Amino acid sequence: MTSQQACAEVAATRALFEVLPETPQVYPAWEGLIAQHLVVAKRAHDVRLVALMIQHRVSKLLTCIDADFRSFTEIEPLNPFDVMGIPKV
Repeated sequence: MTSQQACAEVAATRALFEVLPETPQVYPAWEGLIAQHLVVAKRAHDVRLVALMIQHRVSKLLTCIDADFRSFTEIEPLNPFDVMGIPKV
């Protein structure tokens, strides 16, 4: 995929969904979750998403990597295959 194609994909996706803004409360929430869950390395990016969700009162996350979010009781990760009743392979 070229960078132009990636930009077009991002624009198409953005047209389908509301993009939630960063608020001043996200950073302290993110810090708190990192300390509470002993997060290191790449997982910090997942935790930032969880912090943003908490601040905006978004309770469900549709993701193919739902297992990565199961430790966060503040949200409910949903696998699209499970939602659609399609067996995972």
